[in-house]
Amino acid sequence: MNNALQPPPPFCFENDLANVMTGNISREWSRWKNRFLIYMKAIKLDKETADVQINVLLHIVGEKCQEIFEQFNEQFSSAERLLAKFDNYFSGKKNLTIERQKFFARSQVDCESIEQYINELSKLSLSCEFQNLSEDLVKDRLIYGIKDDGLRERLLREQDLTLTKTVEICKLAEMSRAQASFIKRDHLLREQVNIEENIHAVQRTNPATGSVCTCACGGNSSRAGSGRSARPTYGERVAPAGGLRDGGERAVTSSRRPARAAQWQRGTCNRCGTAHSKFDCPAYGKRCRNCNKLNHYAKMCRAGRVHAVQEDSSDRDSEAS
Repeated sequence: MNNALQPPPPFCFENDLANVMTGNISREWSRWKNRFLIYMKAIKLDKETADVQINVLLHIVGEKCQEIFEQFNEQFSSAERLLAKFDNYFSGKKNLTIERQKFFARSQVDCESIEQYINELSKLSLSCEFQNLSEDLVKDRLIYGIKDDGLRERLLREQDLTLTKTVEICKLAEMSRAQASFIKRDHLLREQVNIEENIHAVQRTNPATGSVCTCACGGNSSRAGSGRSARPTYGERVAPAGGLRDGGERAVTSSRRPARAAQWQRGTCNRCGTAHSKFDCPAYGKRCRNCNKLNHYAKMCRAGRVHAVQEDSSDRDSEAS
C-alpha cells in the first residue's frame, strides 16, 4: 500500500439546526466521500482485505464519525458498505425541498460567464435527486436564468432543444457579444485619436502658409483663406453698419492715436515697426524688454510709450512749478 499520498482531512461537521435544515451536512459528506474514494483507489486500498479497508476508513474519517460508527452496532464486509451506511445517516439530514428551491432560484449573476453558470446549476442538481429529468431541468433553468433577454427569446424559438445545443448557442452568443464590444471600443478609440490629431493640425498650421502668426498685421489662421479683410489694429475704430464711403469701402475713423492708424494704412506692422506680409512678422515669438510680453519689439511696446508719456508729463509739470 502506497503511503506517499496525503489522505483527506477528517470529516468535521456541526450537527445543529441550521446545517440540518439547509442540507449542508449532506453536501459536505458527499464531497468528503468522493475525496476518500479517490484516495482509496490511488493507494490501491480496494485490493486489501475488508478489515484493513474499514480500519483505514475509520482512522481517516475522524473522531465524530467513529462515534456514529459505534452507534451502528453492525459488522460490515467492506469499506463501501460502511460508506453506504454513512450515506443513509447523513442523507436523512437533507431537506430535498430546500435543495430544489435553491436550484430553481439560481439565476445568472453579474460578471458570471455562461460556462460558470452551467457548472453551478449542474452542481446544485446533484443534490436534488432529479434522476432522469436532471438534464432537461438544467436546460430549462439555464434558459430562464440567463441575463440576456434577446438570447432567451432566440432559445425559445428553437425546436427540439437539448442541453448540449443550448450550451453551444449560449457560448457562441457570449463570444460574439464580447468580440462586438471589443470592435466598438477599438472604433471609438480610433475616432478619438483622429479628432485629436485634426484639432492639433488646425491649431498648429495655417491653410494659406502652413504657419501661425499672432501679430496684429492680420495673421489669424481662421481668417487666412476666407477672403475677409484684416482686423483693424490698435487705435482704429470701424464705422457702424451702413456707414460706407462713396467708393463702397467701410469708413475707418481715427482714435486717440492717429499716428498708429496712419502706420497701419501705410502697411507698417504695429508689432515690429516694419512692412511685411501677413504671416511673416519677425517679432513673433520675441519677448519685449519693456513689458516682458511676447510677440512685439520694445520700440513698439505700448506699455513703454505710456510710461514715457507719463514721465514727459511729469517733467513739464515740474518745470512749470
